[in-house]
Amino acid sequence: MSAVKTILIRGFSGRAAAWSVIRAGWLPRVEDECQDQDLPPRQNDPQSTQSQEILWLPTGGWENRPEQWQELENRFEVLGCSVRSLQVLRDPVRLQQILGKSGFRTPGLRKNAEQATASHRWLRKPLHSTGGLGVKLVDGSTLPDSSSHFDQEFLAGSIYSAQFYSANDHASLFGVCQGIAGCPEVPEQPFLYAGSLGPILPGMTTEITGSVWQTLQQLGNELTRQCGMKGVWGCDFICNPEVTVLEVNPRYTSAMEVIELALQHSILNPSTDPSQLLPSPSCPLLGKRIVYAPRDLQIPLEWKWKSPWIQPDDPLSASWVIPEFSDCPHPGTLIQCGDPICTVWQSGETIVELSAALEQKARCLLQQLKP
Repeated sequence: MSAVKTILIRGFSGRAAAWSVIRAGWLPRVEDECQDQDLPPRQNDPQSTQSQEILWLPTGGWENRPEQWQELENRFEVLGCSVRSLQVLRDPVRLQQILGKSGFRTPGLRKNAEQATASHRWLRKPLHSTGGLGVKLVDGSTLPDSSSHFDQEFLAGSIYSAQFYSANDHASLFGVCQGIAGCPEVPEQPFLYAGSLGPILPGMTTEITGSVWQTLQQLGNELTRQCGMKGVWGCDFICNPEVTVLEVNPRYTSAMEVIELALQHSILNPSTDPSQLLPSPSCPLLGKRIVYAPRDLQIPLEWKWKSPWIQPDDPLSASWVIPEFSDCPHPGTLIQCGDPICTVWQSGETIVELSAALEQKARCLLQQLKP
């Protein structure tokens, strides 16, 4: 009897990754701090409860915990990159060196007084953070504490994320999303990740062209060869007008479920031919927007979320339905100011239309949650 492929997901919120695991035809084992209502229900393999092949899928935040990553890598096969790849990719200086030698652009960096200059604006980034949390804009008059932060040159432009699948020293680019950075609910965090719109096809925006897509494919292959990338991973970039790499996330990313639901195709299952994952002009444009609490609030006890992912009769079928809401807290949950409430979803014809619809949906939800 063949072993069951069970995928371990640990972290703050594993909901998105868990549903991707179900779409791949596997069983998620979720150890999640949020425990939202739309976590997939626990499932047992119908054929065997004895033999299980357990793999670990890294998700958001694990890039900041390399020692614990190593511990899990020692215990389980990793459905993704190794800790060795992580340590290279999350070092901004080493990543800049690797990409620069290969002809790819990155923003300027500074970590000490010798690199101080007032001629640029800088983004001060924590060395151990995720989702844009704690990132702030500074001028050249102060220096970062090099033990905890670094300064990256600020470059204006929309932030995009490229999603890859790597195997056998080759990367397949299966989608690009435009990121939502910052939101009205948390003005003190202007670079906070607040959602994704996609897939963005060449020509859909003035910045994402056919040549940009080609550059991204070359970038994916180069990082896969040099850094040993495996499985799914993402890369944040801007176009000004050429591709400039901001950072690499060697793990499952938040934007991946947007691409997956738009394509109606699993991105995790290695039996899927990655060349079949490319978006087509008929692919819908989807967006998700994380709604943050502008004040302390409580989800009303009588509240009911509209989501196909809450206790579905058929989890596999439900996993392909695009929800109105996800990351749904239980009624009565207390949410502190600045913490995420939930995620709203929408489809649209254009980026502008989709962005406006998501903002309207977020405002409507906040209005309903007013005391």
